[in-house]
Amino acid sequence: MKTFSDLMDLVDAIEMLREGYDPYYIRRRLGKAYLEALGMPFLKALRDISRDWFRICLLRKILARLGVPLHVITWAAVGVYFVKKGLLNEDELCELVKRRAYFVKENFVREALEIYDDLVKRLSEVEEIALYEHYMPRWLLMKLKNLMREDIIALCRALRRKRLWIRVNTLKAEINEVIKELEGEGFIVEEDKDIDFVLKVVRGDEEKLRRSRVISEGLCFIQDKGSVLVVLAMDLEPGNLVVDYCAAPGMKTTLIAQLLEGKGTIIAVDISRKRLMKMKRILRMAGAKDIQLLLADSRKLSMIKAEKALVDPPCTSTGALSKDPSIALRLKRRHIRRYSRIQRDIMRNIMRSAESVVYSVCSFLPEEGEAIIDQFINQEARPVKPFEWPHRGWPGYRCSPFVIRLHPHLDECNGFFIAKLSKRS
Repeated sequence: MKTFSDLMDLVDAIEMLREGYDPYYIRRRLGKAYLEALGMPFLKALRDISRDWFRICLLRKILARLGVPLHVITWAAVGVYFVKKGLLNEDELCELVKRRAYFVKENFVREALEIYDDLVKRLSEVEEIALYEHYMPRWLLMKLKNLMREDIIALCRALRRKRLWIRVNTLKAEINEVIKELEGEGFIVEEDKDIDFVLKVVRGDEEKLRRSRVISEGLCFIQDKGSVLVVLAMDLEPGNLVVDYCAAPGMKTTLIAQLLEGKGTIIAVDISRKRLMKMKRILRMAGAKDIQLLLADSRKLSMIKAEKALVDPPCTSTGALSKDPSIALRLKRRHIRRYSRIQRDIMRNIMRSAESVVYSVCSFLPEEGEAIIDQFINQEARPVKPFEWPHRGWPGYRCSPFVIRLHPHLDECNGFFIAKLSKRS
């Protein structure tokens, strides 16, 4: 019975994901930390399903053709998926299905897998990418294929690999000391060629890393290289008045404090009181002092005269699919329009007062990047190259020669869009 209970909980979790709930909230809500029948953590199983949802949808269609009733078809498809992966017993799954659905074929699991293997051979290239490399909605996959063309296969393969980056907190630790301690704990790390205080974890478990002293005491932070490059694009100088909009939970704010070394003024703005409370703990752990936290909506906030501003607004997070595959399961076309509207409104408010603005989203989509920036290139503001980088914006936009795109398959980090606007003198 444990197998049936596990599968039902996973199906409930999938439905909650598709309604937009966060995976960690789902785990708490269902009270599941571990799946005994599958022998794996609940979140790992959920992320596997998210990544391979295209595969499960295909299995659902096959099972419908084989006469499996609708009231059990989703969890039966999830069960067949885990049989395919060797994590469930075929006979046990058949018995469970037959208990809850009469007149099901005796060997439906084996027959479903045979049909599945035959169908896979006849899939189009783009469908095969989605099936074998990474799950994402077909409309999103086609959109990215049109943007990246022949690079789409390399991108999908890169999204299967989660890269782990560490940013050394130079306010509290020396880079060499951190490397020595990590190597003593069995990790293999490499210094990044572009940023001297960033390390790539070549070998080592993320959970073990999170429990290590260098992380728990704030000597280092797990932070994607792309996120670090966003802050470096601000070109900070001692004495700057910096405003970080949509700042929580504070990774970029702690880096701003690290780069200014206490010789500037930092105001961090966020709309969520809960996230700001979490941010306080992170700032304290980082040793970042004298940062003013402001609870406010960046779309409506009265003007703060800032020399340099960072705008990292809510977005679809398509650039972070390797970190959280469930994003693809939750994402709908309407979300792009919703986020674009929020991003535009935030930028419109901030451009009135800031002298220099760095705008960034963790997204591949031009609707959240180039199309937003093009709306603010006018007689008052001009685009500026954030720094030298080989990959520019998607073609067809005025800002494209001046903005930067980071790609997982080319830069070994999450997908980011980075733009910089400066007030004309």
